[in-house]
Amino acid sequence: SDGKVSLPIVREVQASGLTVPAFTDDLERRYGERLVDPDVSVSVINPREARVFVLGEVLKPGPIAYRNVATAAQAIGEAGGITRTGSQTRVALVRLDEEGYLVGKAIEADPRDPVRGDAGFYVALQQMVLQPGDMIIVPESGRSEFVRAINDFVTTPVGALNQLLTPYYQ
Repeated sequence: SDGKVSLPIVREVQASGLTVPAFTDDLERRYGERLVDPDVSVSVINPREARVFVLGEVLKPGPIAYRNVATAAQAIGEAGGITRTGSQTRVALVRLDEEGYLVGKAIEADPRDPVRGDAGFYVALQQMVLQPGDMIIVPESGRSEFVRAINDFVTTPVGALNQLLTPYYQ
């Protein structure tokens, strides 16, 4: 659970974050300090499948096998596509960088680009190459946010008020 393996002679060794060949080389080096010409073999019994996550306004939000998708556009397609309430011109990618910090990158259509317009957004999604563990977030569209706000703060309260006042007007 902590990403370490306990072994004789070399004790605890960090395994998480290393490829199988890199871990094998590390073990051979460590055992080489105490043994003559060690021959180490490493095999992973139950490897955890690499995944990317598509969240927000898509038909099927959740994890997607990384082996099935290479770009953000493919991941969104694998998640069923953007819903009617999702933004067709804004998407965010959140990734863990080498230092362990989350880094976000927004992809938006450039309204000042009359040649490419929204097509530039879709090209950018297709060019955004994914890495295991990436999160793609499709936010709610501005129009959908507005309609929801009208429903939450105008239509619903006025409807409730009308129901309360109806007996007094009859």
